Amino acid sequence: MGALTECLLTAAAAWVALLGLGLGVADVNARLLNRGGGGARTRLIPKYHGIRHCDNKTSGMRLFNVTQHMDEDGYEYVDAELEMLKPINTIKALTLVIHRCTDGLGPNQCEYFNRWSWSAALCSLAVAKGMVWSPSIDSISPPFKCPVSAGLKHVRNASLDARVLEQYAARSPIEWEKHSWPFEFQLFNEEDKLTFCVQGVGEYRRVIVKKETIG
Repeated sequence: MGALTECLLTAAAAWVALLGLGLGVADVNARLLNRGGGGARTRLIPKYHGIRHCDNKTSGMRLFNVTQHMDEDGYEYVDAELEMLKPINTIKALTLVIHRCTDGLGPNQCEYFNRWSWSAALCSLAVAKGMVWSPSIDSISPPFKCPVSAGLKHVRNASLDARVLEQYAARSPIEWEKHSWPFEFQLFNEEDKLTFCVQGVGEYRRVIVKKETIG
């Protein structure tokens, strides 16, 4: 199997894991736009806070000078400096862990929600297009791709992919805007050591849109 084919198959498998099967894009958009009741047409807008390197785990990176800003449509983005303390020759495992919190972020207000893990062709998957984390990886310069060199990198306009989130929300009975979503994104190197780890909290709100489709 060629490297390109392996990359495409792995990205497709990850897409299935994140989004599930059974709905076309047009159907997703129709369900999403009509979400909210009373004929209201809405879209899901992400907001992030508490973005940091994992302070409860030792990894081979640190994140600092983190700032956030918003564009005219209400989407929020993160700028930061990323220092890779050790190089990464290849990525052995990639994990995304999400918790769900209601009415706050206290221990008694949060519960485990889901965990996605991948262990094949990860150097390709980490930089694949169409993944929920793709805009964040694309925001890093010099580019974050294998082999990842040690040293300082700059993060500008990092975010999660709003379209992926919208499509996932359209398939889900969960009212995402009623909860807070702590997340942790981890990469493990060829020695199975945690080498990249970022934590934060996502929150979502629905805003009325004027256009007929999500584009």
